[in-house]
Amino acid sequence: MKRGFKVFCMCSVMALVISGCFKNTYTVGAGGDTEAKAAHDNQWHAHWLFGTIGETEINLEEVCPSGDATIKDQVSWLNALIGTFTGIVWYPSTVRIYCEGGGGESADEEVEEEMTDEDAF
Repeated sequence: MKRGFKVFCMCSVMALVISGCFKNTYTVGAGGDTEAKAAHDNQWHAHWLFGTIGETEINLEEVCPSGDATIKDQVSWLNALIGTFTGIVWYPSTVRIYCEGGGGESADEEVEEEMTDEDAF
């Protein structure tokens, strides 16, 4: 019984260590301002079946009309913790897109502001 528990603990620790954090950064065009607010921020970007199938693609032209962006895709410690238990079926990552000239606004925020302006009249 004790040996089985030790093996379980060691396997659990190894799974956490192996599933460590990673970070990829992609620069499109001249790149974006990573010090500003992200134009797109998705902490739970989904990857299915051992990460072989990704979530729907993000249209960069809609998020950053200038075409200049910096995309950061990373697995945070929280993503790794959740992925340890669900990694076979679903594994999350955090995706942030920064545009040239600052974070800008996402399409959802622009629509919300347009509706607010129309409602004021």
